[in-house]
Amino acid sequence: MKTLVDGALGNLHNISHLKNRITKVIEKNRKEIVDISQRINLIISVLQDGSVFENNELNDIEFTIENQIEMLKNDYMTTSVEDNPNRRIKDVVYFVLFSSEHIELIINSVLTSLKELINTHRNSLLLSELFSSNNKCLIVGKNGSGKSTLINNLKQDKMKRTLVLPARKNLVFYNDINDINVPKLFLEKSQKFTLKETDLLNYQDSEHRNFFTNLVRTLVSEEHFSHNSGIISKLEKINRIFQKLFPEFRFSTEPYSRKILVSKNNSTPYELNCMSDGEKSIFFYIANVVMAESKTVIVVDEPETHLHPSICSKLWDELVLERDDCYFIFISHDVNFIASRSDATISWCKRYTSAFDYDINPNINEETLNREVLISLLGSVKPILFCEGKLESLDYKIYSILYSDKYTIKPVENHLKVIEYTRTVNNAKLNIGNSSAIGIIDRDYKDDEQLIELKEDKIFSLPVNEVEMLLMYPDVINSVIAWREDFEKRYEHIL
Repeated sequence: MKTLVDGALGNLHNISHLKNRITKVIEKNRKEIVDISQRINLIISVLQDGSVFENNELNDIEFTIENQIEMLKNDYMTTSVEDNPNRRIKDVVYFVLFSSEHIELIINSVLTSLKELINTHRNSLLLSELFSSNNKCLIVGKNGSGKSTLINNLKQDKMKRTLVLPARKNLVFYNDINDINVPKLFLEKSQKFTLKETDLLNYQDSEHRNFFTNLVRTLVSEEHFSHNSGIISKLEKINRIFQKLFPEFRFSTEPYSRKILVSKNNSTPYELNCMSDGEKSIFFYIANVVMAESKTVIVVDEPETHLHPSICSKLWDELVLERDDCYFIFISHDVNFIASRSDATISWCKRYTSAFDYDINPNINEETLNREVLISLLGSVKPILFCEGKLESLDYKIYSILYSDKYTIKPVENHLKVIEYTRTVNNAKLNIGNSSAIGIIDRDYKDDEQLIELKEDKIFSLPVNEVEMLLMYPDVINSVIAWREDFEKRYEHIL
C-alpha cells in the first residue's frame, strides 16, 4: 500500500485522505494481516530448511506473493485518471478506486489469496518437525487428543504429498465399478474422502466403498502397461514382498474382467474376496505402499489392525525397507507395534486442533526417558512405580505383590535411574497413559535431608539400606516360621 500511495498517484490533491482510508482499513484488519504474515514467514523458513518438500513449493509461495504485488500495480497504478481532461470523470474514477469500501475490497482480495496460499502449505510446518531427523515417525496420544483430526487434515493435504491408509477399511472388491482406467488416479481420489460416524448410513454410496476396488483396477491397468513396456510391474513387487511373509501365495491378473486373482500352494486361482481379513489387509498395505510416488508421506492409522503382532512387525519392516524414498507416519496405541518400530522417532500428540494450533512433541526419543520406559507409559492404565533391579530381582517381586493393584511396576536397574525417570515423568506433563510416577529406592546410607528432598519429588526410600534387609524384620520372620512348634528357638537362632 505504501507503493500505491507514494507511487504514480502521489500527486493527487487528496492524497492524505487516501492514506487515512488505507490506514483505517489496515487497522481494521491488523490482527489478520499480522497472523497471515507470521504464518507465511514460518512456512517459508520451514520450506527453506526441510528436505521433505520439493524445491518448487518455495517458488510457489514467492510467485504468489509477487503476483499479488503485480496485480496491485497493474490494476491500480496504471490508471489513466491523470490523463483524463474531464475533472468530473477524474473525481468519479478516483472515488470508485479509492473509496474506503474499494480499498477494503482490495485488501481483502489480497488476504484471501494469501490465506489460500497458507492453506495449501499448511501441513509443511508439522511434517518438517516430524521428519527433522528420521523418515519414520510414530504418533501416540490419548483418546481425544486430536489424532483423528490430524489424520483428516493430512488426508486433505493440498500439495498431494500424503497417502493415508485408514484403520477402517472396506476390503471388498466390487465387480460393478468400471470408472477407473488411469493408473494411480485412485490415490488422488481417495484422499478427498473422510468417513465420519454420521456417514455410516451412506456407507455403500461413498468412495470408501470403492477404495479397494479402485486399487485393484489400477494394479490391473499398471500390470498391462508394464507388460507391454517390458518393465517390472507393481504386482510383481507385491508378490515378492507378500511371499516373504507367506511363500505359498501368488497374485495374478485377469485382464478381461479387470480382476486380481490369488492362488495358494498352486491351487486354482480364486478371488481376493475369498481371502481372510488379515490376508487382505496385508495385500492392501503392500499394494498402497508399492504404488506410492517417491517422497510420499504415508500415514498409517492403526497399522496392527487384523494382523498378528509377529506378522505385523515383519510386514512393516519390509515395507519401510522397500520404500526408503518415502516418509512414514504410524499412529497407534498398540504397545507391541510401538516396541517393534525401534528405528522410528516417537512423537507425543498432546493436542491437535488445526495445522497452526497443536501441541506435539516431535521427537520424544531425545528426552531423558528411554524407549522401554516410554512404551511402559503407553501400555499402562495405572501410574508407574519405578524401582531398582530387574524383573528377576527381589525388588520387583516384593513391590509387585504389594502394589501391583495400584501401580505398574517398572524396574530400571539402579537408584539413579529411579530418581531420573520419576522426575522426568512427573515434570514433562506428557499427557499420555497415566503420565504420573513414584519411585522406591534403597536407603543406601542417605541422610535425612536427602530423603526429605527426594520425597518432595515422590521418590521414597526404604527404612533399610538394601531391600534384602526387609526379610530380616521380626514380623516377616515370624510370619514364615510361626507354624513350627520350635519357632521361638529358631527365631532366636536367626536373630
